[in-house]
Amino acid sequence: MPHAPIALRALYMALADNESGTPRQWLYLELAAQQAATGSVSRPARLGLWLLQHASPALAISYLAALRLPGLAPYALPFDSRSPYHARSGALLAAALLALLTGLGSQNLTRQFVLLLTLLLGSMAVTLSMGIRARRAALDQKLAAEETALGLAPAEAALGLSGMLVAAGEPLHSAAAKVAAIRAAPDRVLDVATLRQLGMEAPTGVFIHLPTLRATLSFMAGVLAVGWPCWITERFWQFLPALLGIALTAFVFQSQHGKWPAQAARDTLLVVLLGGAVWMLRHIHR
Repeated sequence: MPHAPIALRALYMALADNESGTPRQWLYLELAAQQAATGSVSRPARLGLWLLQHASPALAISYLAALRLPGLAPYALPFDSRSPYHARSGALLAAALLALLTGLGSQNLTRQFVLLLTLLLGSMAVTLSMGIRARRAALDQKLAAEETALGLAPAEAALGLSGMLVAAGEPLHSAAAKVAAIRAAPDRVLDVATLRQLGMEAPTGVFIHLPTLRATLSFMAGVLAVGWPCWITERFWQFLPALLGIALTAFVFQSQHGKWPAQAARDTLLVVLLGGAVWMLRHIHR
């Protein structure tokens, strides 16, 4: 969402006030100084200012992220949600259960119930485990950033971002160039290495929950890609489009890797072998 320069200036100044005494304060002062006092403050920006002044930081930062405010990189959480892994796990688990139940000759209503239970309990398990890991990672990054910030000389920090970069070991000419780049494009220049160098990392708000949300939705997508035929037909051939769901999941989540067809073929073969083995055992012991 585009914002008028005066709105950006006001939001950055409010962020700087909230981050008083931290390296992030100097970042937002630099960004505010770049904005001209032109235009008008929109209603969404006014709400953002009110949240920064009266609400919790997590809520305020989450709202500003929804507004697509540039320069919120310090609050992001560079944490891998492992979406391809969770999607594959959901698809394989659903396919294995479907193969097992089909081989045992179960009723379609039973298969539907088991798949719904898998979707519910599996999603809860992924959400819980990833939520704990994400919060732990966020806490570790905050503590490391605070330790780094304490190592920066206060006299250097008083000179702004340039002084902080120099105190962190950046050459003077390089520090000036990097500050100019940050002013122009904060989201592009403020990578993980730079944030750690300046002790600016402070994951909060929606950024902590995004990896968990991605992982949970990926698991659910894997289960649904395989389980949907159970609601289309009750016949045995519902197992065939379910197998295609394994390939579809691998393509959607791992198409950037050239080995996804081989992985999808292996997973499909394992499920077919499981279903065939159960079916054979069932008929042998009749």
